[in-house]
Amino acid sequence: MRNNQLQEAQALFGKLDKNADSELVSAFGNYLSLHSTQQDQYNQALLLQRGGQNEAALELFEKLYGPHRPDISSELSYLGLKSTFPKYEQEVLESYEELNRRFPDVGEIRLGLARHLSRYGREEEALAIYRELANDSRLGVFASTLWMNELQTQPMSEEWMETFELIASYHSENLSIQQQYETARQNWQREKTLRRDPIYRGKLAAFESVDQGQYNKSTLNALLAANSKYPNDPDTLVALGRYYYSTNDFQTSLDYFLKAQKLDDSPDLIDFYEAEIRSVRFWQALDAARRSLGAQRYAQAMKQVDVAISLDPQQSFAYTIKGRIYLEQQEYTLAHQSANKALTIEPLSSSAIQLWVQTYDPEMGNRGEYEALNTLGPSQRAQIEAYAAEVEHLFVYDQLVASSELPENNEQFENSSERYWRATPIYLG
Repeated sequence: MRNNQLQEAQALFGKLDKNADSELVSAFGNYLSLHSTQQDQYNQALLLQRGGQNEAALELFEKLYGPHRPDISSELSYLGLKSTFPKYEQEVLESYEELNRRFPDVGEIRLGLARHLSRYGREEEALAIYRELANDSRLGVFASTLWMNELQTQPMSEEWMETFELIASYHSENLSIQQQYETARQNWQREKTLRRDPIYRGKLAAFESVDQGQYNKSTLNALLAANSKYPNDPDTLVALGRYYYSTNDFQTSLDYFLKAQKLDDSPDLIDFYEAEIRSVRFWQALDAARRSLGAQRYAQAMKQVDVAISLDPQQSFAYTIKGRIYLEQQEYTLAHQSANKALTIEPLSSSAIQLWVQTYDPEMGNRGEYEALNTLGPSQRAQIEAYAAEVEHLFVYDQLVASSELPENNEQFENSSERYWRATPIYLG
């Protein structure tokens, strides 16, 4: 193939024994196709990826090759693309790690792993790989560029500036790296001047509070003051978006994230903004669904919960809310199906387990719920201990009423009562 002898390569492929390893046969066949009949489609997938059409690119990749890419180059292109989808985070990480084990010290694999680690919050591990490869004779410039890009997302400090100086010393002849170093030097000088301003220092302290999940009035005031004096700073807008998200003011949060996304031209943060905005919209829709459910506006509640599910179909709580909407309308079968869906995603979700018990056999009342409890495993039953005790208590009471026996004279009732009161918290005051 490398010498353009396609016919000879195809003849060798045809001689492969039918009992040969199926993965090897598939990879060999894909390799031939990649460099002949499917080359245009492969290039099209790469162009779609570069144009930001990641879903279309991934679909074309998988249509072309199925589960086996033909060579390491196409495998790394595929993993780099798949890495941009949060739902594949762990799967892609395991693939990179497996490649790294099979082919140790291959720079391209390690750089792909580093970019994936960085994308999902493991910046220190990514930086260690960039640092290791920065002076490599073949990949050093690329690794150093990625290292500098990662540094741009880090807080500025003397150590931060010293790292830029170190990278620049590795590649004194590379104009692009020297320009990035000079830009960093100017930014650091400007940063040191800004830090003399108490409002700016308050902003930095507020950033730290937000990163630690500490949301209070002083944090908000510092961010609002900074946004007023230094408007259109994406970092401040993101921090404000997170603050309002923590207070369930989803629309205000969304407005700040959308504005930050519009102002931030960093290509490395495209996935970050998409994920944050999707999360806010998910909880905004779910919150609207719960409020509509409480007001008995069932059609509106169902519309909103379906929006939430379309945004994140892997959140079990959305299916539980959908089941509650069905339950309120006495659509027991559909409610039970929703509970089952929630439990396939999160088997120990207490709200989903309780909904499942309630819709197991609603025509049987307390007996139906009691029978449902008896089908649960210990770990699931433990999640709804108080509710299970209540169901058991009511079931025994129903039996006694039906038999005309006084409850206080029945040992089973007394035992169930004791379990019920033990499991049910008592609130004083």
